[in-house]
Amino acid sequence: MTATLNPFGLSLFDSIGGKFRGQSNIYPLVVTNVSLGISDPVSPAAAGGTIGSGVGPGLVTNGATTAVAQTAGVFQSVTYINSQGQTVVANYWPANQAVYAGTVPYVNVNDDPYAEFTIQCNAQLNANGQSFVHKNYDFVPPATNVPNQASGISTVSLNVASYSQSSARSLRITGLAPSSTISNQWSDAFPIVKVIINNHAYRAPQAGL
Repeated sequence: MTATLNPFGLSLFDSIGGKFRGQSNIYPLVVTNVSLGISDPVSPAAAGGTIGSGVGPGLVTNGATTAVAQTAGVFQSVTYINSQGQTVVANYWPANQAVYAGTVPYVNVNDDPYAEFTIQCNAQLNANGQSFVHKNYDFVPPATNVPNQASGISTVSLNVASYSQSSARSLRITGLAPSSTISNQWSDAFPIVKVIINNHAYRAPQAGL
């Protein structure tokens, strides 16, 4: 059972037989003072325009004191030129990483508005799990979500206490995540669920049930 909290961010869910990966695009990273790990949610930068006009993403702040209206997708990797002039491709961006003068880092973001992900809940839901399908939640406040520096993997989880019918919530549960390696039940201490990004920058948000 999922009895231990070991969050891994938003992991892209593979549809049975289809191996659907969804679209991804490259964006300049203009908010560079926040660490990003693979599977971290990212958002359009707060100033200067939108993702569509070329302004890059930074870590979402949904569930914190300053919430963003949109989530652009999920961070996959970053490419930048370091101060020695070497090109670096990595799945982890350390906050305030130095880059070669006159250059900017670029991030690969899975920005498919209909992609489905798995994410671990930060607390128990309850035994009547099917009732949580189509309900909306936020991420755990990002101040507590520093990526794992050794693995580069996100530590973002779903904040069970953030449930709301509001369309402004970041995540919408679509089901319980299947697993062939662990027992994963709605009633577990920290269940893993399937979600879509509800406040996606490329799709209208939906109110929860």
